[in-house]
Amino acid sequence: MGDGTLHGRQAGRGGARRGVAGLRHVLVIGSDRMEPVELLLSDPEVRVSAMCKPKYAHLYEGKADVWTVDDVADLAQARAAMLRILERHPVDAIVTPIERAVLTGGFLRSFYGVPGLTFEQCLRCTNKYLMKRCFSGAGLPVTGFLRLDRLDDLPRAADLLGWPVVLKPTMGSGTMHVRVIEDEAEFERLRASGGFDAILGLGVPLLLERYVDMEAEYHCDSAVFGGEVRFAAVGRYHWPPLKQQGWGGSALCDPEDDPAVPGVLELNRRALKALGLEAAVTHLEVFKTAGGLLVGEVAVRPGGGGIQDALRLKYGDDLQEAFVRAAQGLEPRLRLAPIKDAVGALGLPSKNGRVRYITPAEELERLPGVARAKLYHGPGDLIQEKLTSVFFSGVCVLRANDHAGLRRAVEAVQAAFRLEVG
Repeated sequence: MGDGTLHGRQAGRGGARRGVAGLRHVLVIGSDRMEPVELLLSDPEVRVSAMCKPKYAHLYEGKADVWTVDDVADLAQARAAMLRILERHPVDAIVTPIERAVLTGGFLRSFYGVPGLTFEQCLRCTNKYLMKRCFSGAGLPVTGFLRLDRLDDLPRAADLLGWPVVLKPTMGSGTMHVRVIEDEAEFERLRASGGFDAILGLGVPLLLERYVDMEAEYHCDSAVFGGEVRFAAVGRYHWPPLKQQGWGGSALCDPEDDPAVPGVLELNRRALKALGLEAAVTHLEVFKTAGGLLVGEVAVRPGGGGIQDALRLKYGDDLQEAFVRAAQGLEPRLRLAPIKDAVGALGLPSKNGRVRYITPAEELERLPGVARAKLYHGPGDLIQEKLTSVFFSGVCVLRANDHAGLRRAVEAVQAAFRLEVG
């Protein structure tokens, strides 16, 4: 079991400087997402430590002190590792770039008195049932929902909400372990075939929601400071995440492009106020239905799936720096210079196995509307991801004169991209 073992060493570059009293000591609880770490390391007033699984430790060596745990979501292990870290020096801030570490960060802040988002705040932003209760209590429009303590209660709960329903864990990221159940007959078939074994094996309460037949799904990515939204950008998914079929991504939109944008921005403002967030970077989902807009779920981290790449192209800046500054209680420094062109991103489908062929990035970049292509795998690589989650083999950043051109770029990439595994 991981026990907070010191796994690495300080970076040679600036190592002595970080040993000087008065530097801010920031703990990153993460995985292989290194953008926040690089931003912190670029600040001469910051010293960095990292807590992660052993398989990621090599990424931080030479850059930060590394403390390994078996699971960053294990609060007992994290607390023990934190105590070992504090024996060496105080911790001034905690950064959690991955969803699985958000609640851990809140727990350590509250337990050890570190400034930033508290355990209660992080719980409201990670436990989907508590989040829905918070939104509903603030008068925000949400779909019908119930906590499900026993699987046997699902048919009766679904009768109350109205079929079809969506079953999901109260704790989890994205569409992992999410199931749409059409009727009681499908529920019985799935139960008999072990279709619920994975979600029951998580050991967390379940959330049952009335299924929303949506016309579109939006996301709103924000920087909050002093309890106020300092920046917010709205994007519309090419397809709702539950209907992606391997592809993903979204197009950023403005009020003149889409009449739903002002409503999304207002719901975003109200949702973040309801959660009581003082300093954070957030990613909120909003559903457009025949009856109006509904608030979905929020994450207190920058959005993934190419969203930050699209924000950087559109505005000249993404939210990564605002994210690490918010964790330190510092005001965001967004250097925004928006362009008029339509901008978006397209996540490329992936599948497990040894890569035999993947369309080269330079070939994708020759397609009209593709500003940049970034591949996560190459020939010979072994892809091993959880089949219950959405994962991409790369992302294309798109740019066109208008949204019709952006849609043509999506279609061109879909026609050209090929991934073969063995």
